[in-house]
Amino acid sequence: MFHQIRTCDRGMLLINLLFLMWVVLIPFSSALIGEYERQQVPIIIYAIHNTLVSLTLTWLWRYAAKEGWLAETNLDPRLARYNKLRALFIPTVFLLSIGLSFLSGDVARLSWLLLVLLTGPILQKYV
Repeated sequence: MFHQIRTCDRGMLLINLLFLMWVVLIPFSSALIGEYERQQVPIIIYAIHNTLVSLTLTWLWRYAAKEGWLAETNLDPRLARYNKLRALFIPTVFLLSIGLSFLSGDVARLSWLLLVLLTGPILQKYV
């Protein structure tokens, strides 16, 4: 028997499909970096792509946690803080790399290593 999808479920489905669309395109932007590693445009495409993946995942997380639809309303504050900071760090690093790509492609790609520090030891320190 078919049931009508609730409004919150439709929104969740649309956000999830958008997120999955970005994830499916990761091999394309990664292949561009591999093929044209010395050029600026693939670096910008890769950075924008990863920014969109991160922002959509953040949107999905917030939507799922909203009003306890798919997550407990009394989430651990450390987990909530971790997700908020992580949601800030990842797009910021990739957007920073776009600016750096105008100076040097190598420096822009090296800036992605900041994610290891920011989402690892530094984020753990503030959570």
